Amino acid sequence: MINQTLQHQLSTDITTLGQLTELLEKEQHALRDRDLDQLHQLLTIKNDCLNRLGQTAQHRSEALKQAGFTPNDEGLEQWLQTLPPPQQVESRKYWQTVKSHLAYCQTLNEINGCVLNRLQQTLHQLLTIYRGQSQASIKLYGAQGDTSAYQDSHILGTA
Repeated sequence: MINQTLQHQLSTDITTLGQLTELLEKEQHALRDRDLDQLHQLLTIKNDCLNRLGQTAQHRSEALKQAGFTPNDEGLEQWLQTLPPPQQVESRKYWQTVKSHLAYCQTLNEINGCVLNRLQQTLHQLLTIYRGQSQASIKLYGAQGDTSAYQDSHILGTA
C-alpha cells in the first residue's frame, strides 16, 4: 500500500512541478514586460501549485514515518531500496525527476527574484529622481554611455 501511495505522490509531484516550471517561465516574461495583471494571475496559480506540493510532501513524510523510515531524502532512499527491482527502477526514476524539476524551479525562482530586485531598484531610482531627492548612490548614464552620480542641480542652461 505504501509503495503505491508514494509512487502516486511522486508522479503527482512531477506533474505539479511541470506546471510550476511553466508558471515560473511565464512569470519571468511578465516581470520583464511589467504585466501586473498577468503577474497577479500567475501568483494565484503558483500559490496553488506550491500548496499542492506542500501537501504531497507532508503526506509522503507521514507515509514514510508509518513505514518506519525517516521522513527525509535518506528515508526515501531507504524505502526505494526495499522495493522489488522493476518497481525500484521506476520509483527511483520518479524521485530523480522530482529532484531535478525542483532544482530547476528553484533556479527559475532565483532568476525571477533577481529580475524583480532589479525592477525595484530601477523604480526606487526613478522615484528618487522624480521627487528631486539627492542620493550619491544613484548612477545615471551620460551621453557617451558612461555612468555618473546623480546630481541634484537644476541648471537650465549655460552662457
